[in-house]
Amino acid sequence: MLGGIIVNVFVGVTIFIFLTYIMGETYLPKEYVNNHGGIEALDLAKDIGLKTGDKIVKINGKDYDDFMDVADPDMLLTNNSYYTVLRDGQEINVPIPGNFIEQFNSKEAAEKFVRNRLPATVAKVADEIDNPKGDKVTSMAKELVFSQATSL
Repeated sequence: MLGGIIVNVFVGVTIFIFLTYIMGETYLPKEYVNNHGGIEALDLAKDIGLKTGDKIVKINGKDYDDFMDVADPDMLLTNNSYYTVLRDGQEINVPIPGNFIEQFNSKEAAEKFVRNRLPATVAKVADEIDNPKGDKVTSMAKELVFSQATSL
């Protein structure tokens, strides 16, 4: 009887190891976000002083790699937490208020924090415009254009 249980556990662990090896770990690198328009600051982010287009380069003075770390509770719960952002070519420290984690306590709140910006792509083209489908729109009337991406 124990042989069946042991084999099932062994096969399950082997499958997970194999899937992790084949698929690897997926994440959104900080460099990608910072090189493709920075963040889109939503309501909660604006409340603490972040702005759309900011590039978050450090959290609490430490470098990070995964964009999801921006909303990591471990980072937000430390005393005197702050983001170091690159805004208009200057590094600025944006302090995170001590009570911020209280506002950030639900999934709905997480959807109102930050997300990465992506360049808009032409999906439907008007007849009078000579742009093929799939072209990337970078500006309109000399204003940068970005589409909304998935929430953090």
